Amino acid sequence: MQTKKWKIRVAILCLCVGVASACLGKVIYVDADAPGANNGSSWTDAYYYLQDALMFAVAGDEIRVAQGVYRPDDFVLSDRPGLGRAETFQLVNGVTLKGGYAGLGEPDPDARDIELYETILSGDLGDNDKGVNNLFDLVFDPNRADNSYHVVIGSSTDRTAILDGFVITGGNANASVPEIGGNGGGMYNELGSPTVINCIFRANSAFWGGGGMSNYRSNPIVTNCIFSTNSAGGFSGGGICNHKSSPTLTDCMFIENSASYGGGLSNSESTATLTNCTFRENSAFQGGGIFCFEDNLIITKSIFVGNSASYEGGAIYCGEISNPIVTNCIFNGNSANEGGGIYSYYYSNPTISELSHF
Repeated sequence: MQTKKWKIRVAILCLCVGVASACLGKVIYVDADAPGANNGSSWTDAYYYLQDALMFAVAGDEIRVAQGVYRPDDFVLSDRPGLGRAETFQLVNGVTLKGGYAGLGEPDPDARDIELYETILSGDLGDNDKGVNNLFDLVFDPNRADNSYHVVIGSSTDRTAILDGFVITGGNANASVPEIGGNGGGMYNELGSPTVINCIFRANSAFWGGGGMSNYRSNPIVTNCIFSTNSAGGFSGGGICNHKSSPTLTDCMFIENSASYGGGLSNSESTATLTNCTFRENSAFQGGGIFCFEDNLIITKSIFVGNSASYEGGAIYCGEISNPIVTNCIFNGNSANEGGGIYSYYYSNPTISELSHF
């Protein structure tokens, strides 16, 4: 009897160990300079392309990506057809993507420094993007006409889908029909709540909303990210556009983004929470820093410096039925035709306290 019990205990222990191992997953390596087997098992045998790693990753895996530029239309291990401008990096539940690794050619390929070892996810499929004099020209620039609509997609994910330590650039959601690809040049989230950490969104564009990121019925967690020189050429949210969403943004910076409404961020029918965020030198027709409409925005310990609107709300525009709560924030050098700091429209009811001006 004792022998039988012992065998049962051993079997249960082995089963538990097996389950734990499956939950822990594996580390997958990606390095464009890898000379080996292209199977992701080590830096030497790393996948050449991030898209291949994502195709084979399962919940519990961690993908470590070396410095370099990675495009969503680059893959060799799948026989699926190319999708052209619809190519994107689709996040996966339970899979963590981490950029900023040194990779091969460095003394320690496992060294991680997201600033020193910049890992870029680029929607510039033709590798022909050029600078523009006016951010509003990004979405119409002929050199960007072949760019990915969305560099990254976090739709239908939860918080276990993690993007950490990347530069996202070159997305151009310039479709005239929003459903085809008119929102979220850098990242598009629909019915998704991914976790985005330590990322830079720069020089992305959209025709409708969310040059850097567009959230529709989504609740992403965005921490320590920078949104810089993104543009929503025709409508709202140069940096981020939220619609019917409840994102949480902490320690984020919005710098020199532009849009018609909400140069830095647009928030409509949404309950976004911003803590320790900075809005600097963003511009728009209304709401240079932030544009609010029928929303409940919570802003705490944030800074608004040098934002501008050609009409109303240099830092913040509060539109109809907006009830933002602004607490312990700093406003300096914002400008507009009306309401350089905060403009409150009819039926809006902002709660403002502990403001500082310098």
